[in-house]
Amino acid sequence: MPGKRRGLGKQSSKIDKQSKKTLAAPARVSNLPFGDGLRVGALIEFRTNHALSLGVIEGSNRGKWIVRDQIGTEFSVRNQDVTLLLPGKEYTRRDVRDFLEDASSMDSNLVQIAWSTAKELPEPIKLEDMARIMLGGTSPQSLYSAYAALKEQTKYFRQAGKDPPSYHRINSSIDGHNDGLEKARQAHAARQKSMKSFADAVSEALKDPNKRGISRWEGGPHEERIRALKDLALGPGPWIDVRNLAVESLRALNMSLTPNGAVTLLEELGIVDRHAPLALIRAGMAQGFDAKLEAEAESIMASAVAGASHPEDIHRKDLTHLRAISIDNKGTEEIDDALSIEHLEDGKVKIWVHVADVSRWIEFGSKLDLEGMQRAIAMYLPTETIPCFPWMLARGTLSLNEGKECMALSTGVILKDNGEIESKEIILSRIKPTNNLSYSDVDEILEKGGDTDVNVLHEMVKKRAKWRTKQGAISIDLPECVVRVDVKNGEEEPEVLLKKKQDTPAKAMVEEMMILANEVAGIIGKEAGLALPYRTQPPPMPLDKGLLSKIPEGLCVAAALRRRMTSVVVQCHAPGCHASLGVQAYVQATSPIRRVVDLLAHRQLKSHIIGMAPPVNVSLLESFLSKMAQYSHLRSKVQTNSENYWIAEYFRQNMSTKTWKGLVLIWKKKPQRIASVLLLDFGLEVPVRIVRDINVGDTLELCVEKVDVKSGMFRLGEK
Repeated sequence: MPGKRRGLGKQSSKIDKQSKKTLAAPARVSNLPFGDGLRVGALIEFRTNHALSLGVIEGSNRGKWIVRDQIGTEFSVRNQDVTLLLPGKEYTRRDVRDFLEDASSMDSNLVQIAWSTAKELPEPIKLEDMARIMLGGTSPQSLYSAYAALKEQTKYFRQAGKDPPSYHRINSSIDGHNDGLEKARQAHAARQKSMKSFADAVSEALKDPNKRGISRWEGGPHEERIRALKDLALGPGPWIDVRNLAVESLRALNMSLTPNGAVTLLEELGIVDRHAPLALIRAGMAQGFDAKLEAEAESIMASAVAGASHPEDIHRKDLTHLRAISIDNKGTEEIDDALSIEHLEDGKVKIWVHVADVSRWIEFGSKLDLEGMQRAIAMYLPTETIPCFPWMLARGTLSLNEGKECMALSTGVILKDNGEIESKEIILSRIKPTNNLSYSDVDEILEKGGDTDVNVLHEMVKKRAKWRTKQGAISIDLPECVVRVDVKNGEEEPEVLLKKKQDTPAKAMVEEMMILANEVAGIIGKEAGLALPYRTQPPPMPLDKGLLSKIPEGLCVAAALRRRMTSVVVQCHAPGCHASLGVQAYVQATSPIRRVVDLLAHRQLKSHIIGMAPPVNVSLLESFLSKMAQYSHLRSKVQTNSENYWIAEYFRQNMSTKTWKGLVLIWKKKPQRIASVLLLDFGLEVPVRIVRDINVGDTLELCVEKVDVKSGMFRLGEK
């Protein structure tokens, strides 16, 4: 828990006064079209570098608005550069993209038809009237689509006024061209008829549950529209004509003209399951494995059951006499590692870190190997785990299962009394795990005693952690949030569980042993001149001691230190120091079932152990790592999007009944008054805009202000 907040003193009071001047917002503008004044969250068109852009106001600084466009580019915008303020409140960058796409999908015939229809209206014609004529309404999307179309097609109307926008018909433009106008009217009438027919069919299906489901639409007159809606809802991005058809279909139903609007419609029609894994589907990522990969996995399993030998097995050392303990989360199915203690004749203790030898079974360059590289990392979604390799292998042959003889890559280390490495080795081994324990099991053992091996390991861990701290290791103790979903049969609404993940002695023990094994891999790789994925990290950026003294101790200091940490760099030719871990060389090699980069490291290390040429050189390894980094980034993004979806669902379920206590950790964007706030109940960090004067270390009572589950968007604010 954070310590007592220290007083800021006179000097910081001056800083606070100066910052208030800096944070002053530009004067509100009340004479813009549709606007009651500019504000944070407003959607505006603005002029920059002689071009017009659409963006959302995210804050203000030094008398200018901070505006971001659809790709996140930031602009400083003066009041006089704002050319249009759309109605509505609290827009986001997603809305900017959606408004632009809606405008681009509008029927090109509508401006020409509006020219004819508006003949009887008094001029100048207001934009609201033009939107009604062209799109049948005056929603913000309709207003902007009409505005953009009139700005682009200047053949039929000229703008008469800007405040608010109004238009004059250009009489000389198409007078006498009745044939073209009639064709435009016919094309538009046909589209309107089709849209009405579709809307009627949807209305009928929603009234009768027996008419829901994809089969209701297959082979019918609206099959193409349903396909277009599925492409918009679930695809990575449909062709423009397909998207336009989907948007037109949503417009006919007066629904949100977005991918998530399409998802909502398809859910109501029974075509897409509620809570379908949108992030996974949209990324085009497979949840299972195709038949050929499953067949290859079955062949490997059969080989393991038959006890088939492998040429490299002559290099294996039999360590089945050692008690091997695996420690992981309760219910873990992919068991990568296990720990042993060996008491030597000279009285010394040797630590063994055993890691599953996946490369013994997955052949380099095989179809399974290539599939694993493309998956890169196992994905732990709130609803399921998607492994790198078929479950029959990940849970079975590859895993260090209790009571089974397993192939491993074992790291043996003897420590000096101060925790420094005295001797080290990595060998091919054969082990027989004796205990698969959970973290809670080991925490109980450490508390009550009774297991000599576990207690000896714990003492070694304390020595090792103390040694790394002396080498400059940095520990940042901030809680994390774990998202889990309990899907109950017969209940439409699943229970979303947000839990605080914190370090325990058992977790610290396993983490310390993995760091030790990975350091040994790096040292041996360096000594042998091996190409390996060496992870390096420069020292953190210094934090001003005067500033640090003003930050409340505990969680707030940890957040400030985290912000100063530098990025990890992977290089293949030679190791460098890893500053935050306090080690001179580091290679991740302890999770080859869940992280395929570790499998690459295993193959390189094994080649050195058995005296063979490594399978890849520096250049080829860099190529592999570059591709896998892209795959890993995409899968991590899917995992984050999935978690955000379910967190948003949690807040939706509880928005009217609960509030949450939050701790202000750090200012993320102080000019915009956006702070990072830690929800103390379950360790979730959220950005919160705070208008009133407040300090880091203060606590807030937060409630849900807005939530959009399908977008994974939620916004909390002070109650």
